[in-house]
Amino acid sequence: MMTTLTAEQLKLREGLLGGTVANVVMTDEEGDELLEQWKIACGIIEPPDFSNNWPVNRGAHMETFALDWHERKTRKKIVERGRVVRHPHSKYSFLGVTLDGYRPADAATVDYKDCGGFRKLSDILYSYTAQAVLQRMCRQATRCIILLSHGGGEPVEYPIEVDEAYEQELLARMSAFFLCVTTMTPPTPLPPVVPPEKWRRYELDRLTAENWPNWAGAMRPELKRWDESKDAADHHAAAGKTVRELLPADVGYVSCDGISVTRNRAGAVTIKRGTRDE
Repeated sequence: MMTTLTAEQLKLREGLLGGTVANVVMTDEEGDELLEQWKIACGIIEPPDFSNNWPVNRGAHMETFALDWHERKTRKKIVERGRVVRHPHSKYSFLGVTLDGYRPADAATVDYKDCGGFRKLSDILYSYTAQAVLQRMCRQATRCIILLSHGGGEPVEYPIEVDEAYEQELLARMSAFFLCVTTMTPPTPLPPVVPPEKWRRYELDRLTAENWPNWAGAMRPELKRWDESKDAADHHAAAGKTVRELLPADVGYVSCDGISVTRNRAGAVTIKRGTRDE
């Protein structure tokens, strides 16, 4: 069976969940790829044989050349090529990646991809975002980039930016997948997590109703209701803030005009309609 990893790398990666699983748990909505990765991790099936897979072999062949090219062009060293890195925290010791490279100049992991020109750039970056983020977390790098040769073109680097919520969701899903492996329980697919650069933009005022997405009809009246109540809500919040500021520290209860203000033992102040006598 052909693999793009050396025997030493395979030994270091034994028992670890890496970038391929990360991509799948964050993007596979149907669950076919997720189930396949689970079977591989459990030893039920062998990993795929890439001996006659042209894109995989081309990418493996081009990786060193592309990294050298980009290193020479940017005059920034790319080191730690092929290094296997475990996640530094014991809670996630089952996570590990093989780095394509690490750039000390800006503390960035570099993940090389060689993709055909028929694939949209946004789809490519979406597909590999989780892998790049996992590499950054395992290496404890500051940044992560995908170095992409798109359609055979010169490699271009794309920084991958995600928020903390995405990172935590990635760790949670990888932990859940690992639990499925240790208990031999088939995993259940979850909705894909879309990073910010993949978010869609709609300006409904510029579209006809016929071109609206299916949720727009229900959202429009709610937006109108929000607009109509915005000023009142702001006044309400401002009044509540002022009441709390005016309430003396030694006063636990005030009622007036059917409104009560109550301070609990923890010091939190609650304002509501109604009084203790009602």
